[in-house]
Amino acid sequence: MQKLDCDLLIVGGTDSATPAATQAARLGVARIILVNDIDWFGGQWSCGGLSMIDEFAMYRGRWAPYPRSGAHLELIRFVRDYNRETFGNASPGNARAYQGSTPTGTATAFERLVEPYTETGTGQVVILRRYRPRSVLKQGNRVTGVVFESVEDNTKTIEVSAKLTVDASDWGDVIRRSGANYFTGADPKSRFGEEGAPEVLDELRRAEVNAINWCPVMVEAGRDATIERPANYDERLYYNSTPLTAAEFDDLGFPKFVARGRALPFNETVPLGGYTVPGIDNIYTHRRLVDRRHNKLKTNKDVTVIVRPPQDYPLSNFPAPLADALEALEPGASKKTIPEMTYEQRELVFEDAKQYYLGFVHFLQTVTHERMGDYPESFKYMELSDEFGTPDKLPPKPYIREGLRLDAIYNVSRPDYESGVIWQGKGGGRNFSPGFYDGVFCWQSWFDYHATRRIFLNDDSSQPWATAFKEGFRSTEANRGNFPLRGLVPAEVDGLIGSFINIGQSSIVCSGLRWHCTMPAVGQAAATLAAIALRHGIEPRDVAVKGKLIREVQQNLVTPPGGYPGVALLAYQDLPPDVDSDRLFEAANMLAVRGILNPRRDTLDFAPCDVVTRRELAGVVARAYASLERGKPLRQADAPLFTDVAADDPDRLAIESLAQWLQLSNETQFRPDEPTNWTTLHDWLTRLDIPPLDGLVVKNPRMDGELVDLGKNELWRWDMAVHVWAAIRNFPERFEFEEKATARCYAERIA
Repeated sequence: MQKLDCDLLIVGGTDSATPAATQAARLGVARIILVNDIDWFGGQWSCGGLSMIDEFAMYRGRWAPYPRSGAHLELIRFVRDYNRETFGNASPGNARAYQGSTPTGTATAFERLVEPYTETGTGQVVILRRYRPRSVLKQGNRVTGVVFESVEDNTKTIEVSAKLTVDASDWGDVIRRSGANYFTGADPKSRFGEEGAPEVLDELRRAEVNAINWCPVMVEAGRDATIERPANYDERLYYNSTPLTAAEFDDLGFPKFVARGRALPFNETVPLGGYTVPGIDNIYTHRRLVDRRHNKLKTNKDVTVIVRPPQDYPLSNFPAPLADALEALEPGASKKTIPEMTYEQRELVFEDAKQYYLGFVHFLQTVTHERMGDYPESFKYMELSDEFGTPDKLPPKPYIREGLRLDAIYNVSRPDYESGVIWQGKGGGRNFSPGFYDGVFCWQSWFDYHATRRIFLNDDSSQPWATAFKEGFRSTEANRGNFPLRGLVPAEVDGLIGSFINIGQSSIVCSGLRWHCTMPAVGQAAATLAAIALRHGIEPRDVAVKGKLIREVQQNLVTPPGGYPGVALLAYQDLPPDVDSDRLFEAANMLAVRGILNPRRDTLDFAPCDVVTRRELAGVVARAYASLERGKPLRQADAPLFTDVAADDPDRLAIESLAQWLQLSNETQFRPDEPTNWTTLHDWLTRLDIPPLDGLVVKNPRMDGELVDLGKNELWRWDMAVHVWAAIRNFPERFEFEEKATARCYAERIA
């Protein structure tokens, strides 16, 4: 057995793993070992075959790009560079999803991200490929490392000792083997009190998780490329994704509630441009990775990946042949969830899934082609991509939506992000959820289950099946929110940090948080937590409950060393971490998690150029002062102090607190909705003994020599955020939440 040791061990090759290794290296962790069970890195982005990245969200009633930040932004830039080099166009696709490349292109982006810190760079990161966890090393209640076995030869092992371990694997294999508590399958309603959760977990519901896809990547061949008919192929498996009429489909005998979609293999519904695409969804253009016709690319081949909800592969109530094969390996194996299965058992499930998707390719090339008629874009004239190097030409991994969920110090659930707006296929109300004081990354999607179960023809598990959605669950939009640092730390076990989707969340939240634009930030958050714990020589749980250390984690995420893009802790739509606004990005994010500058209602924008009213400024300055050790608690007067601030005014507490501190008792009106200027901000901060930086009230000479009083400038939200943060950032903070480290959020601080 080969033995290695390191400061930080990162297990997995997911879209969280390499961002974690990169972040840890940038934060000065000296020895990092990254272990993957295949050669490719990038998870869903690459080796899962998806490649066209879901990174859109609802904004002003339509789809819009989710705000990019951190490693996600870096990866997208790498992807666009690769696309320019390879196709002569930064966005060669033309799909309902927005940004992507071929699987090779996205895998290359993840390699480029971590490359400066491997043996060709600083040497901080050592990468081991084609090894998987066999057992977890522990001393008492603390994880001290992992024993890995070679994927090709399980007698060949490596023991890695580590001060800290991050589990960024597909299925949470380290967490499960560590003895840490975790959840799989559906959560009963009694666990989190979530709407849509089952009251009682029967055998099927206990194992019910979001489906996987094994995504065939198809490349234009210009010839008949029909694949060989797979063994056990039955065309009836795929009738719910063909151009059948509703009556024709109903005649097949499937129940009405199966997942169905008459998706055409090709039609011209997707214009150049990206978001908010109208028209009928179709298989060919849904995730078209390369559109050489419309983009006039130098390549002569279109590339698309097949990802269709009606053709999801559920991970429960398996077909009879698969269930029998699993039971032959171990009694009860067919009732396990995937994370709980052995590697051998998973391989049986994966092989069945791959055969199912190869059958779908054959179906599109034959039955659908014959029904639709001959046309150049038919799948009959497309072949499976050979870029993966696999015998069947399918991706080496499935596209994963749900696996193991860590039982963390705090587990987020639907009430933390619920908006109450029913998803109906078009825009609805959006807002920010009450943020967590220890938020370390942000997300927003909708609570979105793909198929979770099968409906068998004639209720016979040996017959063809169609997919069905989660019983009793309604997909609803989620508010835009953040995720707490406590959700990465096991409730009891030390030396271990969760990452990827193996974090403290309910199954319902996982259905939305799982998106590919979020996973790099999960990795960065886990690595930053590890780096701070290593820096101070303490356990991750000690960091997660100590206010000063929580802020150190957040600061290193928002403003990482080296000038790399910061990770957004609150996803303002109009506040990217670009070089021209990095001071504002830092200020807005750090003031938000402190509960000082809260998101405004009914908008997802920060609106940096909006003029600040006296009402808003009073709230920000008062909360800023109250947050400091040297400050005073907010205190409302016994009777209203001002005739224009009503007793039930939501801002009365902040306004009257500030008025008492500034001794404005001789004024009868506060003028809350009057615009403010730079002088007002300077005056209030100065009188509270937290003076701002120079610049608010200086006089600047114009070109003609005349002095201009900048203090008369109207105060924008940009000015307010940057100057308030600069004034308070170096003062000790009062950490009220340390008294109850598991507090849900600072809902009472949301404006």
